[in-house]
Amino acid sequence: MSVNNYLKTHIFSIRHTYSSKFAVFTQIAEAVGQSDFVRLRMFGSSCIFLCEDYSDVDIYAEILPSAYKNKNLVVNEREFMLLSQRNQEKHFLQLLISQNVERQTKI
Repeated sequence: MSVNNYLKTHIFSIRHTYSSKFAVFTQIAEAVGQSDFVRLRMFGSSCIFLCEDYSDVDIYAEILPSAYKNKNLVVNEREFMLLSQRNQEKHFLQLLISQNVERQTKI
């Protein structure tokens, strides 16, 4: 079967699967909200239309420099700077993303 014929045969299924994955990403992005501190992007199979119904949604969270300078997010700058970069990023992921996603999924 040619790629063209495959797409003609499966386009509805592909669109439906992609739409459901994009809806999950949108829900998470809305839960996190527009922020000067984090930028979310979808990547992987979902964003290139190769996802299946059982595929997960891969999300990349970029912590922006403004997060490191915000006094509400970093209470004790001296102690914070002693943390490894990985632990600093974990701090922001918990504070900016995990809490908001958990709130959204409990609704």
